[in-house]
Amino acid sequence: MRNLVLAFLFLFFCSTLIAQEFISDSTAYYQDVIKSPKNNDQLISAYKFYKTKKDRSEKIKDTLTLINDLYYLAKIQNNLGVIYESEKSAVEALQLLDHINFDDWSKSTRLSIYNHLGITSRKLFRYKQALKYYNSALEITLAPIEMAKLYGNRGVVYAKIEKPELAIIEYEKALAIMISTNEGRLKARLLDNLGAAKSKLKLSGAIDNLGGDTLAWLTKSVKPWGNIVSIGMAGGVAVNTSTMPFILRGVSLLGVTSSACSQTLRKQVWGKLGDELLPSKLDQVCSAEVSLEQLPEAFSKLLNGKAHGRQLVCL
Repeated sequence: MRNLVLAFLFLFFCSTLIAQEFISDSTAYYQDVIKSPKNNDQLISAYKFYKTKKDRSEKIKDTLTLINDLYYLAKIQNNLGVIYESEKSAVEALQLLDHINFDDWSKSTRLSIYNHLGITSRKLFRYKQALKYYNSALEITLAPIEMAKLYGNRGVVYAKIEKPELAIIEYEKALAIMISTNEGRLKARLLDNLGAAKSKLKLSGAIDNLGGDTLAWLTKSVKPWGNIVSIGMAGGVAVNTSTMPFILRGVSLLGVTSSACSQTLRKQVWGKLGDELLPSKLDQVCSAEVSLEQLPEAFSKLLNGKAHGRQLVCL
């Protein structure tokens, strides 16, 4: 009888260890699926696994595991496109976290959940709520990569609500952090988003000395009733645009020429430039005065990136 009991206990512990090892292996496998799903069948299989795991954690009152299960369920649901359910799972995990001591694990998990809720809120067009979640996440992290991601996500929200100037600020914050990292993919995405935001930025006016494609782009980028002054053709003489900016937004394209300008008008312009139109911060713009003999040294500084502002050549 004693041997029978020992054999039963041995089989019980072996089966428990095998089950735990199976769950551990399956968890690692399905976490990889969540990161890089190949198809919906894999995601559905991952959902069934984590749903069963979550029910088990709930039954045995394993709160820490339950929080993790809910978070991964939320990620799977998001990938499957059931955004409301994804939000519900993440909120449930966040509520459970409120009863956990604020240690490194809970801090990291809370950060991930806030970021996830920001993404789901964005997809549900709740942009103010998304910003609130991203701001909450930023309050609890100093990790450079995480901060860059959160700034980038805030930039996406501002771009969605047609505030490109704020989006640009967020993307530039993120890129400033990314300078010292090797996250090439994230950096490329931020640069792409920054370019898109800048292309939507409406200018009050512009002075263009390039012409060509740049001038054509400016006609689309200037605010209603804005003026574009064309003073050069370094980028080409042909301009591929339409009449729409001029007749729908009242944009004006103004030409400037000096070759056909009379001496009388020249004197009037130069007089105004030296008086009422004189820039107020010329002393900051002009960083140095150099003579003709000092030009080689000045050129050397320019070429080596050691010069700033403008240098006045005294004749």
